[in-house]
Amino acid sequence: MKTTGIICDVGGTLLLTDRLHRSAWRRALRSQGLETDANVQRAVSGLEKGLDSFATAGSMGVPPDQARRLARSKQQYAQVPEPCSPNRVTIEWMRGQEHDAVFAAISHSDESWTRSMLQLAGVLELFAFVRGRTDQRCVAKETLLSDTAEILHRWWGTSAVIYCGDTAYDREIAEQLQFSYVDVRSL
Repeated sequence: MKTTGIICDVGGTLLLTDRLHRSAWRRALRSQGLETDANVQRAVSGLEKGLDSFATAGSMGVPPDQARRLARSKQQYAQVPEPCSPNRVTIEWMRGQEHDAVFAAISHSDESWTRSMLQLAGVLELFAFVRGRTDQRCVAKETLLSDTAEILHRWWGTSAVIYCGDTAYDREIAEQLQFSYVDVRSL
C-alpha cells in the first residue's frame, strides 16, 4: 500500500507554463486597454508569487468588476491547450518516489485543460488524480490542496501528504495545512 500522497502544483512545478501565461496576460491587458509596463510587471509578479488570475488582476488598481473581466479574459487566452515542456527535474524526483507514493496534480486552471496539458507533455499517466477548476468560480489553492489530500486519504489510504510547489506562497500554504513541502527549485 502506498502511504504517501504527493500533490504537485501544475504551473511551473510540473509544466513550464510561464511563456503561455505571460502571453495570455499581455493579450488580456491589451484587450482591456490596460497594457502598461506597470501592469505587465504586476502580472509577472503574480505569476512568480503563484497567485491566481483573480488575485493578480485585483492587484492592478482597477475596479473589482473590471478586475474580474480582466481575469476571465486572461483565463480564456491561457486555456487553449498547447504543448509545454514538463519540468524534468520534478518528473525525475517523482519517479524516485513511485514505490511509496500516489500522485495528484492540482491547478487553478480548468480541470479538462489541466488534463490536456499534462497529456500533451506526456506525463498524465503519472497521476492517480487531477484536480482543477470545474466552473468559472475561483477556488483557493488551499481548498484545492486540502480537498485533494482528503481524497487521496479516502480513496488510496494515504497517511502523509507532501506538497510540491515552486513559490513562497506554495510553501506558506503547505505550512498552514501542516503538510510537508518540497520546493522543486531546490531539487
